[in-house]
Amino acid sequence: MNEAVWIYLQNTFNNRTKKNFKLMYLLSTDHIDRLRRRALREPRIDPLLQYLVPYYDAYIAYYRKRQLDTRNYRMNTLTIERLLAELSSSLIRTWDVSIQVQHPITSIEYQILLPRGRAPFQTGAYEMRIDAVFVLADSLQRFSTLSSLEQDVRLFAQQIRDARGAQQGIEEEESGNGGELERLRADLADALHYVFAGLLQIYNKSLGVVEELYEMQYLRSTGGAKLVEEALSNLSLSLAPNSRERVWEGELEMDQRLVLTNTGAAVITAYTLAQAADSAQTVHHLQLDESMSIIVPAGHRLLIVENSTEFLAEVVLEQYPSA
Repeated sequence: MNEAVWIYLQNTFNNRTKKNFKLMYLLSTDHIDRLRRRALREPRIDPLLQYLVPYYDAYIAYYRKRQLDTRNYRMNTLTIERLLAELSSSLIRTWDVSIQVQHPITSIEYQILLPRGRAPFQTGAYEMRIDAVFVLADSLQRFSTLSSLEQDVRLFAQQIRDARGAQQGIEEEESGNGGELERLRADLADALHYVFAGLLQIYNKSLGVVEELYEMQYLRSTGGAKLVEEALSNLSLSLAPNSRERVWEGELEMDQRLVLTNTGAAVITAYTLAQAADSAQTVHHLQLDESMSIIVPAGHRLLIVENSTEFLAEVVLEQYPSA
């Protein structure tokens, strides 16, 4: 067996390896499928397979749950953004006009209902804008001639409050997903390492068979004699909403390969620069759960990673030497 494969497998299965949920999903799924096929003609593999299955099933089930939670969170967020856009444009304009029909803008009644005009419904944090709608509904209760409008406002207030509550419920669920998924990933890594050791014993005189049970692309194979590269540096980076980070400033060299894996809940962008004040010539967009490689152009000395969304983003970064 190629020594580089052995070293990489040790690092991949080690509990201290960086979080890379998608890589574990791909590698373990491919591996267990290959084990199942070989177990049909090699009975000695079956005990290893049976040992691995519970850890694999637990990880895959929770991985898919996390994916579903992320999609539901995005769906609820888009619903809230649509409702807030409707509020800030057509709805508050309609409500304002309906109030002015009976109470001119200079009247005391208008000042009671909309003391700051339309502004509280068009700017500010989610909670403040939602609260402004409820306050308006409560204020309209004092005016019997506006009872129909009060019902419309209160109905919309409850609709957007329900959407916000659903989003926050998923957000709270998601906050614990990463830790639990990492625990299951570590358990699966232990189980994979146990199986790997068992395979080495079964095929101690034909170690090439062990390599056949792994898809080398998931081991970052580069072809040729050097099957696996060792990263010069790797880190896990968290990006606050609407933020940017400089990475490896002054450390990059021409033709180095940077591997970025989006492990969070937001689309991120990345690009390399010669100087921090330069403008990017090529911008890379990294979707959720996507990995990509960036080859460092001549003269570029740093990596910029940006999160232009309203959500927390997470990305795993790896720096590999020049070819």
